Amino acid sequence: MRQTAISSYAAAFHTWETAMPRIESVDSIRLLAVLGVIIIHFAPFSATISSPSDWLGPGRNWLISDQLVRFAVPCFFCLSGYFFAKKIAEGMPPMVCALQMIKRLMAPYFGWLAI
Repeated sequence: MRQTAISSYAAAFHTWETAMPRIESVDSIRLLAVLGVIIIHFAPFSATISSPSDWLGPGRNWLISDQLVRFAVPCFFCLSGYFFAKKIAEGMPPMVCALQMIKRLMAPYFGWLAI
């Protein structure tokens, strides 16, 4: 019984493995979010704010840019949820969709762990 369930998930997984068509507006939002993540990770090296009085002084540009790019990580979560729901709405079983996402994310994860 268990082997049958696994093989049915595997068969469904291969049917849904084809790529979805690109949505250019979403790709543009992703590009902005990627730039935001780069700025977020670069910020600790570019400015130091040691006290709240620095927020209105030389570091104010950093504070403004830091707040402007904080949309990036929630944006990636929302986009992932959107595409997950879209696949399920098109009839893909939720477990197959989750396994597909896990499979796609595990290779870079374990690659980074190896470094």
